[in-house]
Amino acid sequence: MKILTVKQCCFCVDLKIAGITLGVLDILLHFYLICMEYFKVQNMYYSDPYYDPLWEGNAKAKWIIALNCIAIFVGACWIRGIFQEKPRLMLPTLFTTSVIIAYLIFSSIAALCASSQFDEYTIFEILVLLLLFHFWLVQYSLYKSIKDIDNNNRSQSRNVNENETP
Repeated sequence: MKILTVKQCCFCVDLKIAGITLGVLDILLHFYLICMEYFKVQNMYYSDPYYDPLWEGNAKAKWIIALNCIAIFVGACWIRGIFQEKPRLMLPTLFTTSVIIAYLIFSSIAALCASSQFDEYTIFEILVLLLLFHFWLVQYSLYKSIKDIDNNNRSQSRNVNENETP
C-alpha cells in the first residue's frame, strides 16, 4: 500500500529540520503538561504543606504524568532516530501520532453526532485535525526517506561484502 509523502513541511521547510522541530516541540509540550498537572494537584491541597497529594491517592494525576513521561521518551527516540538515521527509533512516534489522530477523528465525529451542531468549535477541530495530519505526513515522509537511505546503505554493504569474498 502506497502512502502519500511530501518533500517539505509547509512547502518550504526541509523534512529533517521539520522533524527535529516537531520532536523538540513535542518534548517541550509534554514537559509543560507534566509541570501543569503537578502544580494543579499541588494547588488543590495548598492548605497542608506536608501533604503530597500527587503520590497519596491521586491516580489520575499519576497516569497523566506517567503517560507524558512516556511521550517525552518517544519524542527523544524520534530525534535520535533522525540524527542517527535509524528508522526503527522513529516508529513509536508515528504510531502514537496515528493513534492520537484516530482518537481525535472519532471523538469529533461522536461530539458532532451528539450535538448535531456545526459551529466554530467544530471548524476549529477540523482545522487542527488537518494540521495534525499534515505533520503526520511530514513525519511519515521523513521516516520513509531515512528508511530508504538505510535500505540503500545495507544493500551497498552487502554488495561490497559479496565482491570481497573469494
